[in-house]
Amino acid sequence: MNVKKILSIASVACATLACFGTVKTPKEVIDRVCSVYQIQNKMTGAERMAYYQKMIEKDLPTQKDLGEPRLSARGASTVILFGDTQTYTPRMQYQPIMELMTTWVAVNIEKLNIKGLLHTGDVVEQNNVARAYWGANQNSKQQWEWASHCFERLDDKIPTFFCTGNHDYGHYSFDGQKSKGTSQLTKYFDVSRNEKTMHSIVEIYKEPHKPELLDNVLYRLSLGGKWGDIYILSLEFAPRKEVLAWACELMKKYSERCVILLTHRYLSFGDIVLPEAENIWFDFIKKSPAIKFVVCGHYSPTYTDFKSSVAFRQDTNAIGKKVYSMMFDPQSIGGGWSGNGGDGWLRILEFQPDGKTIKVSTYSTLFGVSPTTKHLAWRTAPYDMFEFTLDK
Repeated sequence: MNVKKILSIASVACATLACFGTVKTPKEVIDRVCSVYQIQNKMTGAERMAYYQKMIEKDLPTQKDLGEPRLSARGASTVILFGDTQTYTPRMQYQPIMELMTTWVAVNIEKLNIKGLLHTGDVVEQNNVARAYWGANQNSKQQWEWASHCFERLDDKIPTFFCTGNHDYGHYSFDGQKSKGTSQLTKYFDVSRNEKTMHSIVEIYKEPHKPELLDNVLYRLSLGGKWGDIYILSLEFAPRKEVLAWACELMKKYSERCVILLTHRYLSFGDIVLPEAENIWFDFIKKSPAIKFVVCGHYSPTYTDFKSSVAFRQDTNAIGKKVYSMMFDPQSIGGGWSGNGGDGWLRILEFQPDGKTIKVSTYSTLFGVSPTTKHLAWRTAPYDMFEFTLDK
């Protein structure tokens, strides 16, 4: 994406911030969104790596050894969040990091009272190519098979909730064609493989004369205690008008419930709603009181620091209630888009016993597995370790 396009996107975003409830000034947003691209687009490969090394050095003071992950309160429960895993899959040498992540989740289910796992989409790098591309050594079939293999660790143990990303469509990825085509997510993650996921399904978006797909699904997740049952609404990348209309009608039936919206593209670093995703807010979230919290991935620079791999904001819906949104996309940490996939970073969402507060922490299963690197296992900056209270 070139600098001119980024400037255009940032300007449009600033013009509409007031509609959402401004959390940044226009100058702050433009500076934040554009600076990384302006710098990187002018660099040679060697200069980019040197720049990336400086970002690593800047982030190092925020990485700490806080010991093994544990619940902060008796009676709390957790949901694990995976960002985009696409960069782990196309290179065989980095694939084991993804399996380490799912294995870590499986091992900690009881200890952390893990109730489920959210995935922000872009499960793989290319949805349907016969050859490996761009320095990779795995084609699409191998990428999907590896991702499927990794999640076998969690089958019949906890429900796993995916949304589709742009890289999960088309051949290389969906980049604006009239039709996204068909993602292979349903093929490789058919719910019959995991009875916990299968029994969580409440509603599936159905198209006439087409098979049921997992692109648009409402799930039920039991957290227990004061939380009771919450709902996860997974919507496809760039939801179509008819999908948003379906979701609106569906949410009317659950207006008194707590629903988390899981969709791939919504926020960008700089804490802005992407212009391409504004329709999701105006046509759906704003007028659906059931939506309390939005989780997304998708938007990370080529070489990124921790702050540019995340976003968080608060908006106000049509009835005056707060709606929180969070982006988590560590895919270019660990060497950029051709790197190791994200250094094993995931997020632990701890649902507190009060039934309304969520604590967020950011942990690396890769660094945490060894005494040699465990001092790097926790990201402790305020944008990586915080809590918020849902407006229920």
